[in-house]
Amino acid sequence: MKQNKEGADRSVHADEDIVLEAQTLRRLESIRKDDENCDDVLTRLLDNAVQNVPIEEILRDLLSQFEDAVSIDVDLSSRYKNPGMLIISVHTGEVSFEENVSLYAGKESRAMIESKVGEQFYLPFDIIATCDGPKRETMSTTPVYATDSILGMEPVSLDEGLDQLRTKIGKPRDELRELVNDH
Repeated sequence: MKQNKEGADRSVHADEDIVLEAQTLRRLESIRKDDENCDDVLTRLLDNAVQNVPIEEILRDLLSQFEDAVSIDVDLSSRYKNPGMLIISVHTGEVSFEENVSLYAGKESRAMIESKVGEQFYLPFDIIATCDGPKRETMSTTPVYATDSILGMEPVSLDEGLDQLRTKIGKPRDELRELVNDH
């Protein structure tokens, strides 16, 4: 089996072959649907292996891991669709500059968030621990937790922050602008 070297979705390793043992190819072929190629089968299997984690659980796990966190904010990155991806930043003195954080090593995880209007979102996310910050609320940034030790910023309980995130998620830009300006 070779990677697809044609089209817009080129792999980072487009010049390398993927080598599979005969037994693995046989197993893939046995579960392949009539309208699928090998890549489709692998994509379906990987999609089924995704772990959906409630956003509350992710944030509580971060607060447990970073006991000195002064704030946590969530940036909604909507490069291709709204919402697209979450960037979760933990502002802590435990790191010297910026570090990527993996809460669920070895698993593809998505953050489960339900909007105020009941829409369910399952979003990929990255977590960054940083000594920089905290961030203020913008159209794309939502402080979901802030202690009372931040000068010039009101504290935000996790419940208040999650409520604001649920209010903002999935809204068009014009509604976000009004929401942030009224807040």
